[in-house]
Amino acid sequence: MSKDYYIYKALERHNRFATEIFDNSQNIIGCFLIGSQNYHLSDEESDVDTVVLVAPTLKEIATNKKPISKTYIQPNGEHTTIKDIRLFVEGIKKGRLECLEILHTVYFIINGNWHNSVAFNYYLLYFIKQNKEKIARLNERAVIQAATGMIKSCNRKNAKPKDLYHSIRLKSFLQKYINKEPYEVCLIGEPDMIACKRKSNLTNNDLVILENNAKMAQEILNNLDDYKYSLTDEEKSEIKKELDAFTMKFVKYGL
Repeated sequence: MSKDYYIYKALERHNRFATEIFDNSQNIIGCFLIGSQNYHLSDEESDVDTVVLVAPTLKEIATNKKPISKTYIQPNGEHTTIKDIRLFVEGIKKGRLECLEILHTVYFIINGNWHNSVAFNYYLLYFIKQNKEKIARLNERAVIQAATGMIKSCNRKNAKPKDLYHSIRLKSFLQKYINKEPYEVCLIGEPDMIACKRKSNLTNNDLVILENNAKMAQEILNNLDDYKYSLTDEEKSEIKKELDAFTMKFVKYGL
């Protein structure tokens, strides 16, 4: 079984799972892969985790119902997060790593009734495709703060092998991001990182790595005011306007 086939079968399974638990299944836009497969760091033990994006209904908007963002654990341990498209776009603006990752994954499925919509054909296939790098640089300060914060949190008492894995992967991501490499390149890790999360326990050298990575992250934070941002305020404003239009198109189509 090829990797792509395995992932798409899992996406179909997660999408079906979402339709079974979400009251308005016709408002499910699609299912998007997150996690190690996007970083080229998966092995035979890796789970498939996803985010399912949904559009709000008229009733939800009229009754001011809180937009959904809820993670479900499936029987096999895999995670599916159902997230309102409005929260997804706000997450992009705020530089949340999981939202930016969704924009750059090559693994996703779109539900049938959305394929012919203007929302999908223009905003997902054209606007996002043409502007992914600008969107990834929209809130560089928040992205750097998020990555450094996670690296520091990995250096904790009773750290586990997965902490080492995340610390090393995020250090690589952060260094490439600061050096202005394409976001898709920033996401990709080195093959030897996989072995980190499969360790039975951490050595003293591993703990030193965690500590040094945390120190590096803090040093980056200390010098963040000197960071040279990629976009002008005008460029950021234009991207935000398009993202707002992106949200409106999807919400309107789902009503």
